[in-house]
Amino acid sequence: TYKFEGYKIYQLKNAQVSVQELFDVNKARLIAQVDLRNNVDKLVNFTFDQSLGADVPQLMVDGNNLGISRSFSIIEDQFATGSKTLVNHKTYYFAAVAYAFNDYKTYNPLRAFEGGQKQPYLQGRKNFKIYSAIPHKWEAPRGGTTLNSDYGDGVKITRKDGTGNGGWNLELTQESVDNIMNSSSYFYGDIEYEERMGPIDVKIYDPMKVKTADFIFSMIDTSVLDTLFIRGVKDTTYLTPQAYWKLEINTVPPNGGTVVFADKNISDLNEQLIQDYGISIQVRQVNLPGKAPDDYPMPVQNLAGYIPANGFIEGTMEFKDPEKRWLTGVEDEFTFTPVNWIRSGQYSGGENDELLGFFDDHKYTVSTGDRSTTVFYDPNSVFADVIEGTWAPYSLATNWVNRELTTSSPPKWRTPYSYGPAFPWKYRRTFTPSNIFQITENSLHNLQSVDIYITNDKSKWTHCVVVELGEDSSVTENRAWKGHIRMHHSWNYNGFYETGVNQQLPDTGRSWFPGYAINVETGERLNLMFGEDSWLIGENGRDMKWNPTTNELSPIFVSEPLFGGKHYIYVMNTRYDEGRQIQKDMLKYFNRDSTITSSVRQSYLNDRVYSKIMWVSMAELEEGYKWQYDAQGNPIIPTDVRIRLRVNTPYRRFIADGTNNGLPKYTFSTVGQEALTQQTEVAETACDMIRV
Repeated sequence: TYKFEGYKIYQLKNAQVSVQELFDVNKARLIAQVDLRNNVDKLVNFTFDQSLGADVPQLMVDGNNLGISRSFSIIEDQFATGSKTLVNHKTYYFAAVAYAFNDYKTYNPLRAFEGGQKQPYLQGRKNFKIYSAIPHKWEAPRGGTTLNSDYGDGVKITRKDGTGNGGWNLELTQESVDNIMNSSSYFYGDIEYEERMGPIDVKIYDPMKVKTADFIFSMIDTSVLDTLFIRGVKDTTYLTPQAYWKLEINTVPPNGGTVVFADKNISDLNEQLIQDYGISIQVRQVNLPGKAPDDYPMPVQNLAGYIPANGFIEGTMEFKDPEKRWLTGVEDEFTFTPVNWIRSGQYSGGENDELLGFFDDHKYTVSTGDRSTTVFYDPNSVFADVIEGTWAPYSLATNWVNRELTTSSPPKWRTPYSYGPAFPWKYRRTFTPSNIFQITENSLHNLQSVDIYITNDKSKWTHCVVVELGEDSSVTENRAWKGHIRMHHSWNYNGFYETGVNQQLPDTGRSWFPGYAINVETGERLNLMFGEDSWLIGENGRDMKWNPTTNELSPIFVSEPLFGGKHYIYVMNTRYDEGRQIQKDMLKYFNRDSTITSSVRQSYLNDRVYSKIMWVSMAELEEGYKWQYDAQGNPIIPTDVRIRLRVNTPYRRFIADGTNNGLPKYTFSTVGQEALTQQTEVAETACDMIRV
């Protein structure tokens, strides 16, 4: 049975073109194609050629797999020989034709005797209709018309309840960022998104029809999601694919309300036209980042049923003064060295390949014959190049290696330090076989879209815990283990350490990061941590300040990385509390290893701290820059920076104002974008342009 897959739009040479002539480029030109978002893209039909005595393939469609759209902007004449710009008052012809798909058995022309589907693509015939359109100036009709919008414009969207982004690239308005930062609870419910950069996509497709109205968009889900398990625990907060939406429309001034319901559920992208108001709405549910069929990461030994890590949208770093690009980071490289800090991609070696022992985190092994392939939980390296490999999900960051290569040949091994920014889940006091340790129970599912700001504005600085990043506790301050709190008096940005003098209470292990982080999906300000290696005194590693250096490797001990003093940045998923809970937990369990339960060593800080980290960067100062300090001893930021990290997140229940029981709810308005009619002066001006 053939099932609907998509449709194609053609510009036609004239009104006499038939459906059988759509593949004749002299009579029809393809200008748009849309199809369902699935694994069907290129469709090839085979037709037997008598002269060749063989089946000849023909590409029927090359699908884009982006979902169904229903509005398009056409600004060029595909048959024009000179300028392609459309000509006013000239008639143009178009046709839309649907197509269906059926591939019950894939046909292989080299094994034709096995049979199969030669015609997976079936084009519609009975629904073929030719449409005409005449471009013209819009000022004269309806007694004189003024348009206050263009095709493709959007509206600002305000979140009232719920969270998620449906795969759209989010951008908060500056007013919303300010509201979050000024909130005593470090949360603001009615966050507002810039046009076409909200959690649903509202687009003006017909500026002539736009009316003044206020809209309330609410999602509805009466099903229960009982198949999603995260770390073995059922999560029912996510909306099911059967969820749908309703749109309440209130005109301005009020003239009774109208309610429009979704034509389809949110399982696939669908553009629905709200025709009386000239707008369209696109909504889709997406998978979690790194979505796998079940719990993730999976301790599997093969690729069967595995869905590669996905969901990355965008990562950018913006400098207020583009001429002062002072911030960088350790760029990940797929080498057998400490700069390989993002466990992403795959490595295939031969039998007993010693190099496989270099990796001992975030992986599983696939064996084929005499070869073994180390497959990381981002096998397609989707997250390997975020901002040129200087930012990554914490769940992919190196927490340790089984052995470290030396430069000698054949391979020899040294002490198994990772120098990476992550921490083992089962803390090692002695270097024992790798099967005692586990990968982090912090998966790609943990990610959300965030903004990180770095600024000189101290009113926006983040009070946070500083973590020890020295690998060898025998040389760190107070013999702190890697990943534990810096056992040093806290730094106060007013210019002193909080030792208990100056009428201050003593405080340990905290400092001030010169900036802040925002969860652009929930409207929360987030906790941060940063690190330093207290052994690297010459790299600012023992002053409790975020002031990375430019030095990446030691000029004396080449194999010993400096990494700018290891002032790594950690973005947490917890709401900002000045780092108090993290500090409390880390001081309570400082340098305490584990309890013994069923012969399994478990770090105290797993669930309390490390599982809360979403993003990490091994920050460094760019070559050519050197820190200057203010009168209180704080490093001066050369120019403000914003780091944007965006990933897919599904729509889910999250209480903001509670008016939709936590299900996503948004409001928007077309006030100021409406088309104005009966504009006498506009009509007279349009008439003055007429030439007789």
